[in-house]
Amino acid sequence: SASSIELVPWTDNVPNEMGNADVFLLASKHEAYALTLIEAMATGLPIVTTDVGCVGEVVKDRVHGIVVAEESDIAYAKGMEEMYANTVFRKSCGEQGKITAEKIGAVSMNDYAHSWAKSISMSAHGEV
Repeated sequence: SASSIELVPWTDNVPNEMGNADVFLLASKHEAYALTLIEAMATGLPIVTTDVGCVGEVVKDRVHGIVVAEESDIAYAKGMEEMYANTVFRKSCGEQGKITAEKIGAVSMNDYAHSWAKSISMSAHGEV
């Protein structure tokens, strides 16, 4: 239809709005942690995003959605087209995202801090 994209005004009920969507798009040039990606995954949304910040630690390309280089507008547009056209892939990405978000949610704050500290330590010692 002519109105296949709808811009919704501000809401405090983000999970409800995400539940009404088909795909979550994040075309950032810079991201710190991108918590919105985990929230989208938790609602079962497949993702098309740019590979910036910590995105690659959460969203796996071709598993949870499509991750493209941030400088590639053409690849991003193709990712949106593929996600729209391939219903089976879109559904699979949403299901895998939900599973991953549940695993992330089950990790305690202590475990998460320990994991980051270990990662930083390995990086400082050239082990990464």
